[in-house]
Amino acid sequence: MFFFSQLFQTVQGYTALEAGLLLMPMTLGVAVGSKLSPTVLKTYGAALSIGGGIIISALGMVIFVFTIDVHMPLWAILSGFLVHGLGMGLSMPPSTDSIMGAIPKEKAGVGSALNDTTIELSAAMSIAILGSYVNRIYLLHVKEIEAEPSLLNALQTSIQSAHQAIASVQDVALEKTLLSLVDNAFIDGIYHTMILGCVMSVLSGALAIFLLPKTVKSP
Repeated sequence: MFFFSQLFQTVQGYTALEAGLLLMPMTLGVAVGSKLSPTVLKTYGAALSIGGGIIISALGMVIFVFTIDVHMPLWAILSGFLVHGLGMGLSMPPSTDSIMGAIPKEKAGVGSALNDTTIELSAAMSIAILGSYVNRIYLLHVKEIEAEPSLLNALQTSIQSAHQAIASVQDVALEKTLLSLVDNAFIDGIYHTMILGCVMSVLSGALAIFLLPKTVKSP
């Protein structure tokens, strides 16, 4: 979501409202996955429900890996987020249940706090780590651009700063060339980061399947 909000609005030119609507399929996927989660949990157990859901969410990113582009097709955006959200919906409820069910009732507040902290910390860490990776690949491409020092500095700051700086360029041909270079640099950064995210998700799902208890030992 962090990368795609920038891709939609800065690179592809969608408004904030349109970018928000493009993320809606993920919400729908989460809703459907959450609805199916109790049945999946009862049939296959927590380990497969959580681990399998994480792996399914990775499949949504696989769609992005094969379709990510400046002119990314709408079907890929919608289907990728739908599958990604479906996996999240299947994995999140049993994950929360496994935390809350593993502690006595008088410690419910501690369990809830631990669950929320895990979600918030992992989100912040993923943005920091994967965001740095996107930026590193972006800079590797941008540093090869020949431009005035002030303009080059703006291009290296961020994709948003790059677009703002390029908008002030008087030469139309140069403007189009620079836009193409910085947009494709940002796309390449997201592409490689999506691959990394897929690998991490599949490994996480496999670990959940392997490490989580297969049976409930107490009511």
